Amino acid sequence: MKKISLLFVLATAIISCNNDDDSGIITQNTDVTISFTQNFDGEEITTSNFDNTEYINANGDVMTFTRLRYLITDVAFTSQSGTVVSPSQDYLLVNSSEGTGLSFDSTTIPEGTYSLTMRFGFTEAENTSNAYADLNAASWNVPDPMGGGYHYQQLDGKFINDAGIESPFNFHTISAPTDAMTENVTREDTSIAINLGTVTVEGDTTTIEVKANIAEWFKNPNTWDLNEFNTMLMGNNAAQLLMEANGQDVFTLGTVN
Repeated sequence: MKKISLLFVLATAIISCNNDDDSGIITQNTDVTISFTQNFDGEEITTSNFDNTEYINANGDVMTFTRLRYLITDVAFTSQSGTVVSPSQDYLLVNSSEGTGLSFDSTTIPEGTYSLTMRFGFTEAENTSNAYADLNAASWNVPDPMGGGYHYQQLDGKFINDAGIESPFNFHTISAPTDAMTENVTREDTSIAINLGTVTVEGDTTTIEVKANIAEWFKNPNTWDLNEFNTMLMGNNAAQLLMEANGQDVFTLGTVN
């Protein structure tokens, strides 16, 4: 009788363990890294391309780039059940011209399929002047007469103008100001929500590439004429709104492995 009772207990324990496995209590976690690459209509942009490689935008302007920095915030992985997981790193200042800040710190999340979203720039709620010491040190601030807060992007370079002369351009995106350089300056949130679609996270590590096509800033839906809009764009409300429109398709999902 004692032998039968012992066998019953062992069988019950085995069944219990199997049920725990089936219920999904044991879940594989994955270290996920989000990295950023830059291209011009598919032509890769690396540090070696700055100051020397020529690009032609949709308007036919011949350009070279001297600096490219942009801010990514509000990264979120949303599971099919609605659970949201975000990296511990709140934002990333990508510096393509110097090859720094090209990826978020690794984030550990459960294996599964997620919707991946993020934002270009700060929302108004986050865009508080002098709130971020590292961005202050990087000279990422926007002057108070132009609305304060922080840049979304600094894309600088040179182009050949209609007179055949090499001229500078500063394609800087910020919260669009109204009445800039006056005491009545206000600003409008022109940060851009980025929806990269669905990604599958699995195995020990997953690396997700986000591609930034810089050519899009100059062509879609507004063909950008650098002879008209080149410098002094930060205080130009109309220019900032055009930039916001053109930025909608800059960021796309690349490889996931």
